[in-house]
Amino acid sequence: MSIKLDFLTIRKWLLQPYPSGTEAHGKWRTALFGFLFVTFFLYLFKPFGGYRFEGNNWQWLLECLGFGSVTLLVSIFWALLTQFFSNIFDETRWNVWKELVTTMIFVTLIGSGNLLYAAYRYEQPVTLRYFMLWQFITWSVGIFPVSFGVFFKQLRLMNRYRQEAQQLTQQVVTHMHKPATHQILRLVGENLGELLEIEAQDLLYVMAADNYVVVYYQESQVLKNRMLRSSLKKIAEQLEAFPQCFRCHRTHLVNLDQVQAVLGNAQGYKLQLAFGDQLIPVSRTLNDTIRTRLNAL
Repeated sequence: MSIKLDFLTIRKWLLQPYPSGTEAHGKWRTALFGFLFVTFFLYLFKPFGGYRFEGNNWQWLLECLGFGSVTLLVSIFWALLTQFFSNIFDETRWNVWKELVTTMIFVTLIGSGNLLYAAYRYEQPVTLRYFMLWQFITWSVGIFPVSFGVFFKQLRLMNRYRQEAQQLTQQVVTHMHKPATHQILRLVGENLGELLEIEAQDLLYVMAADNYVVVYYQESQVLKNRMLRSSLKKIAEQLEAFPQCFRCHRTHLVNLDQVQAVLGNAQGYKLQLAFGDQLIPVSRTLNDTIRTRLNAL
């Protein structure tokens, strides 16, 4: 029974939402950290033959910088790769197990890069045996920091955003009792005669869909949607006169008057609307802005 419960607990944790780490500043921070970690780990602990440089600290530091530089180059390559295949790293579907798997793939690439560097620097043969040896070395160094790093980051972010979301929800609940304002929104698409007119209080959210946007709104307590040929940026410009319309994510624009609760997980905030069951994501770069906007309601 205890083994089954432990398995279910681990499975539940592996399925928890996790930030995909596709932000540019996060990629550079990861690359720099990897470079420093590998360099100074090798320099301080001298594993895997580092004792041969005993008494020649500068030469050993240069050797360590070589392997650290490999980590930096692989990190830059990985950052470009994740940007090119950004649809695979879509944060709306990202979770802990995907983060662990892709990170260990990243660690495997570092091991492969170190093998090639060792072949160039020390004329080490590139064979299956040495490939497995370098993967074992790299995984031995990287697997524990990776696993514990993912665990503690997920736990820290989840607790932080949940607590902040509860505070924001209290502010939202107070705002929901304010009288609604009547204002007509005119959303114009790029196709000839493409026009949607609705009351501002009926707008729920707008979602980007390639070269189109989908406008979700309520009409007589019925959820409806309308597709317009337009970018989300152009729709946001059309709604500038209505301050409650806020572009909270690169793919979503939301009517803050429709928010009835704020939820939080490791990925950040999610906005729960008073109508419909869709949770609207909030970009973490806009966390401070969304808190200011909701507190100003």
